[in-house]
Amino acid sequence: MENQEVTALIALDLSSAFDTVDHEILLDVLKSQYGVCGVALDWMDSRTCGREVVV
Repeated sequence: MENQEVTALIALDLSSAFDTVDHEILLDVLKSQYGVCGVALDWMDSRTCGREVVV
């Protein structure tokens, strides 16, 4: 605060959003269009893998 710097935190709950898209397509788009790779892509894969919705 002495240096008058600003800190911001944005928290999003995207768990239900991941249930509405094909996970393979999501991972492919993240990799090919946005350049997500390595640990970040692995994290997204583990987050979406095995999720299902029962209605």
